[in-house]
Amino acid sequence: MPSDALALMRSRYSALALHLVEYIIATTHPDNTEHTKDIEEWKRSIAEFCENVHFTGLKIIEFVDGAEEAFVTFRAILGDTQFVEKSRFFKVDENGFMRVPSLSRKNSLYDAFILSL
Repeated sequence: MPSDALALMRSRYSALALHLVEYIIATTHPDNTEHTKDIEEWKRSIAEFCENVHFTGLKIIEFVDGAEEAFVTFRAILGDTQFVEKSRFFKVDENGFMRVPSLSRKNSLYDAFILSL
């Protein structure tokens, strides 16, 4: 598990691009709206998203680190679509952070799985 929220944000974006479904699930906080008890359906949904999206870039706009929570504002570029999002991460134990629900998103066509982070 990455040691800070910025590394986690980058790793989650990469995991989506590489179709690493299990990693996305493992790094999603249980309070996140994306988290579901039907793991098999969630896996299928993430896999379908990964198959249908071309991940072309991630630009970090701002990183605010904290002892218990951190924030990463980023621009995700998905083919011809891009959006800006501010994500919140909670430290869950000494091993690192997990992504929790996003605080804000602009111009998103992909509400379900953009991180994530």
